[in-house]
Amino acid sequence: YGCCEGAIGLAVLVSLIYSFGNDYFQSLSVLW
Repeated sequence: YGCCEGAIGLAVLVSLIYSFGNDYFQSLSVLW
């Protein structure tokens, strides 16, 4: 149970980082 919750939390964290990084790189490409 704890491992499953940790995996779900990790997946959410990775998706958040991925979407944030995507927006960050898009704004960088707009600046350049």
